[in-house]
Amino acid sequence: MTDVTPAHGILADYHTHPKRTPADLPIAQHAAHYVASMRPYAARAAELGLAELGMSEHIYRLSLAPGAVPWRTDGTARGDMAAYVRAVEAVRAEFSQPAPGRPALAVRLSMEVDIVPATVSILQQALPLYPFDYLLGSVHEIPDIEAGARSQDSYRAYYGAIRWAAKSRLFHTIAHPDRIHRKLDAIPTGELEALMAETAATLAVEGVCIELSANGVRRGIVGTDPNRTFIQICFRHGVGITFGSDAHVLDDVAVGLDVLRDLAWEAGYRHIATFDHGRRIDRPLPPP
Repeated sequence: MTDVTPAHGILADYHTHPKRTPADLPIAQHAAHYVASMRPYAARAAELGLAELGMSEHIYRLSLAPGAVPWRTDGTARGDMAAYVRAVEAVRAEFSQPAPGRPALAVRLSMEVDIVPATVSILQQALPLYPFDYLLGSVHEIPDIEAGARSQDSYRAYYGAIRWAAKSRLFHTIAHPDRIHRKLDAIPTGELEALMAETAATLAVEGVCIELSANGVRRGIVGTDPNRTFIQICFRHGVGITFGSDAHVLDDVAVGLDVLRDLAWEAGYRHIATFDHGRRIDRPLPPP
């Protein structure tokens, strides 16, 4: 697919999850299952005028790393990794050229990976084996923090995990980096902003982006998540951005991307990062 950026700029949804594989589905049918789930996502994205769509299934739902995420060892159904990759490549090929009534769409291969030492170790071995375009790093649970810890300690550990992920150089963007604000009590503004600034500085040095997540848009907590202050701090430090709907169902694909664009524009951003086999390409945002 030729990379042509429209004069008005582009939007991309880099965080979507296909329908999970049923536990009793034979492995031979996993690729067909994924294609049947991904194809409507791609059709919806193309219909809405997106330039790119990223498929980013959770690592713990795939056979690549069973049991690697400590809080996901409960028998979650895991799709075959090779089948997942084949499905993304099949949908990519199908949508790489325009069709009657449908523009072309770049479909990208990714995973959402929980930031814990076990997954990082696995990625170091797995990255050469699969043609990932980019990887999302995420902190769903704060590693190495005791239950009942003070909010200050939890915030420090949370942002510390993001910095550690950035320094690993395995991740291209950090998914929903502001989700912690949904879970913890507020801490003093100065202390929080110092943690944000330290984290933004590390992300900038390592060339890792942050995701503006539409999950918070759907929850009605824009400004908190995505966090307006963190976006502004990241812009001042030169941190790139990606957009993600965090869609787990078709109806959520691309929902809220216009709000994310407005937040980014307000902070000063005029480009978003896209990725092609690990190569970052900054492309213009459409103006509000």
